[in-house]
Amino acid sequence: MALVFEEIVTDCPQWAKECVAFIATEDYGKAMVSARENFEASCKNKDSKGKVFALLIIAKVHLGMGELYDAKEIAEKAFDVVKGSDAKLEASVKHTLAKVSLKLCRFSEALEVAEEASGMFSKAGSKAGEAAVLSSIAETHLACQKKQEAVKVAKQAVAMFKDINEKLGEADALATTVKIHLNMKRYEEALRAANEIVGIYQGGDDTARMGASMLLVSDVRKAMGETAEAEEMASKAVELFEDAMDRRAQAMALRKLADTCFANNNQTDGWTYVREARDICASIGNKKGEASALCQIAAAHVALGSFEEGGHIAEEGIKLCREEDYKEDLATMLWTVADGHMAEIMAGAAGPRESHLNWMARKKGKEALALFQQTGSLSGQVKCLNVLAMAFISYGNVAEGKAKAKAGVQIAKEMEDKEAEGLNLLLVAQARLYDNRDEALRLARLAEKLLKESGTPDEIKGAEEVVEFIRDFERTGGKKDKEAKIKLSDVQSEKTDITGDLEFGKVRKCYFHCFTARLARASR
Repeated sequence: MALVFEEIVTDCPQWAKECVAFIATEDYGKAMVSARENFEASCKNKDSKGKVFALLIIAKVHLGMGELYDAKEIAEKAFDVVKGSDAKLEASVKHTLAKVSLKLCRFSEALEVAEEASGMFSKAGSKAGEAAVLSSIAETHLACQKKQEAVKVAKQAVAMFKDINEKLGEADALATTVKIHLNMKRYEEALRAANEIVGIYQGGDDTARMGASMLLVSDVRKAMGETAEAEEMASKAVELFEDAMDRRAQAMALRKLADTCFANNNQTDGWTYVREARDICASIGNKKGEASALCQIAAAHVALGSFEEGGHIAEEGIKLCREEDYKEDLATMLWTVADGHMAEIMAGAAGPRESHLNWMARKKGKEALALFQQTGSLSGQVKCLNVLAMAFISYGNVAEGKAKAKAGVQIAKEMEDKEAEGLNLLLVAQARLYDNRDEALRLARLAEKLLKESGTPDEIKGAEEVVEFIRDFERTGGKKDKEAKIKLSDVQSEKTDITGDLEFGKVRKCYFHCFTARLARASR
């Protein structure tokens, strides 16, 4: 987005500054073309510095597109070229490597590399570089769940940017502060920081950053549950971009506005805005924006239970992503389809339709998992393992489902993501119900504890339902008197899951609905 500060713009060629601007608006295609052209020119002219700038821009493009392994490889090549020749540029490459490590969830490595970059900037006399690294360190501390340390470092970054009067850097550091406060559920502090960013650009002529700051305020309002205010602020940002004739930014703002409308249960306007965003993207040739809009539309349809419509739209998006080689978007779209298929099964699909949907869920989920593994996205891998675990368990292949869920738990631990760990543990618990009920109850309680620490209210409610079900089943299904025993069919029919009496759209995210009578029979 437009509120991202890149320290290299203070001392780089004009073409590189333009590329940074392209990346800020997610125009990765133009940035990549320009960087490659300048890389070839630098090689011909034996311009080592120009070569490093080109490689650095290419790495940043890959990072923005979620192609993390490619970003790491290119950034390492840039570091090999620049090493020992330009301290400030060398520090910038190190900082990019730290950002890549953070995205790869290698937190210790990210902190170590960031500290090295900070020292390099200090020796080179670059306060802007030091402050930018501090902001990245704050994000890394947040990812490590060291929230107080994250707040402290983010405030240091803000203060340092203020001292050198670097407004974009200050806005970027404040945006990091907003993210941290939202994670800590300190909504008033988050709103205060977001309004500070608005104050930086209010009254100026930088519409791109003013609009971005307004959208950030909208995000905070939405997190606070003030959906009407969030929708109003997002609408103002859309109008601002429209008046400035910034079509790309207008489309991005429309998608944000659509999300806010969906959160406000304003489905009609939500559909209108996201379709308008897609039309704008198509009209200006923004294929990536069009693909993202299609994914958003498909996911919204699935969330509302319109599975067939969501599937058709997702297939259109999948085709576009394959044509343009958008790996991250393709993987996300495939996962959305797989998740939608499982949701349709849980909504009551039966017979041949159920078998077909389960097969398609496993097929799409496996392809999505392979793509996320190729790009290095651990968060994507966890999502795919989760939906695959549901599909295999529902299908009756309990061993494979349990293995997938356990793999998801392991990756979530590496990411230090308690929410993802809890959701996957719920699946492991259900898979253990018929071979070791004591272990199933222990795992379910652990999952409940994790979700109470980091999950949503609906996820917590879902975990409590699982614990209650396993506890009750243990009491009635153990070695009791015959009169106390109950038939499995009395507990649960072939097509009834333990969340059948809860609101579908909300509890589906809790991922504990895959326990079926089929699983019980397969486990005997």
